[in-house]
Amino acid sequence: MLCPNCHRLAHEGAIDRKALRKYKEICKKLHDPPAKHEYEGIKAYLKFKPNEVAGILDAKNIVGLCDNGILDFSFHFDEPFEDESYVVGALGTGSVKFTVVQQTTTLLRIKIEEPHPEIVKFEFKY
Repeated sequence: MLCPNCHRLAHEGAIDRKALRKYKEICKKLHDPPAKHEYEGIKAYLKFKPNEVAGILDAKNIVGLCDNGILDFSFHFDEPFEDESYVVGALGTGSVKFTVVQQTTTLLRIKIEEPHPEIVKFEFKY
């Protein structure tokens, strides 16, 4: 699952096969995380290791996770929110400080500030 721009870049060879395989591995873990949980009132969540993007531990309603750079991630929701008024919360092994870079009904981009936890869980709810 690639956006149109990345799909074009992959066909042009700008994105190599190794990177595409890594992305497929991440997407597979989003759809089949090691442990699935259901939390009332939380429309989407993702628990992962920020230093190992493929280290996804748990997920709900997340179909894409993009590593945009150093501690800069984009989450793509399977089911969009009704509007952009949803709340983003984070739990982790220690305090989690982050900045919302972009927020839409289908996508959220955040940047985790250092120091950062080894495991972090982002929760999205109204």
